[in-house]
Order: sequence, then structure tokens, then C-alpha cells
Amino acid sequence: SFAGVSISLSRSKALAKLAGGKLNDVVLALASGVVRRYLQQYGTLPAKSLTAAVPISLREEGNTEANNQVFGMICSIATNIDDPKARLEAIIAQSTKSKEMSHPLRAFMPQVSNLSMLGAPILVQILALLYSRSSLSDVLPPAANITVSNVPGPRQTLYAAGAELLHIFPVSISTHGIALNITVQSYRDQLDFGFIAGANVIPHVQVLCDMLPREFADLEAAWRKMIAQIQLP
Repeated sequence: SFAGVSISLSRSKALAKLAGGKLNDVVLALASGVVRRYLQQYGTLPAKSLTAAVPISLREEGNTEANNQVFGMICSIATNIDDPKARLEAIIAQSTKSKEMSHPLRAFMPQVSNLSMLGAPILVQILALLYSRSSLSDVLPPAANITVSNVPGPRQTLYAAGAELLHIFPVSISTHGIALNITVQSYRDQLDFGFIAGANVIPHVQVLCDMLPREFADLEAAWRKMIAQIQLP
């Protein structure tokens, strides 16, 4: 099941700056809010916060090597917090802590930076199948509940045979145990969200997309007083 939706990039950056975090923290907060809304509809929101697997780029500025240089971290997305403002603040604290914990492991990553050349997507699916069919999932739950990825994209308008490209909705991978993947691609002044899910788990993922603009509006509203104070002369 796949669907896409867009929100403003500049407004998202302004919100991140106001909250003292990064754009990725706002993306995580939006993903958290949408998943929280969805689970609440079915009365299945757990008391403990859900976690997200979050890819981290290892590419240094100016590095143009044609390979993937990416690491990952596991981050709590504070789905157990009702207030949007407090939820974003908790996510900023959690993501900062997770990044600090991942630093000692980054030295090992250059050795596997070319993993994509060996067919990483296929490898992920094979490992997921082994995980499910070996009954390992009965005793060892997945490290994360969802995947959330934020990919920087071009700020200038792109064209194909003279036709203007309006959106870049990314299509990523869902696996056994992590049935929902939310990947975001920035393009011009917009964030294009691509939601992909196992259809046996979330048959109509468009429902989550429809929730995202409302979640973004609520998150902005939670910080509106501070925004107004900053804009005052």
C-alpha cells in the first residue's frame, strides 16, 4: 500500500529552528503524530513509546563518491506523549542521545559503505524472511516499529522533456516486523512524504497521508505563541 503527501519545507525548517532541533526532528514528530492518531482510532496505542529506525548520512561535505554512505540509529518517537510541543521536545532530546550513542560505531561503517553494490534491498528481505520463518520473532522482537528516513533533494525545479517535475514521492521498503516505512524527499520548497506499508497490516495507507497536514498544523499551533513573540518588533 503506497501514498504520498507534501508540506512546506521552509515552514518545517522554521519550526525546527524555533524548537532548537533539526529538520529531521520535525519529520520524526510528524511521523509520530500520524502513527499515534492512527493507532488511537483503533484503540491500540501502546502505553510505551514506539521506536523508529532512522538512517544517518555519513557523507562528508564535498564527498562526491558514487556510493551509499549511511548508518542508522534507533530513536524513541514519543508516541506516549499527547501534547505536540512536548512530543517534539522529547524527540529532539532522544535523537540527540541516539546520535551520540552511534558515534563510536561509525568508524566501522566505511568498510560496508558499498553494501548496496551487493544488493542491500534483497539482503534486507532475505534477513526478514529468515527472522520470521525461524520463529526468532517469538522471542526477539524487532529493534524498531517503523522506519523514518529524510533524504535531501534538489532545491531547483527539474524538467523531463520540457515537462515540469512537480513532486518526488520516494518509494522505500517495508519488511517483516517493520511494516510501515515513511521516507521524505525534499524538493524545491516542499517535503514530499512517501508512505509505504504491508497491505496486510495497513490496507489503505492513504489514511495516514490524510492525517499528516492536520498533524503539521497542530504542531505549528503548539508553537504559535513563541513564533508570534519572535516576530514582534
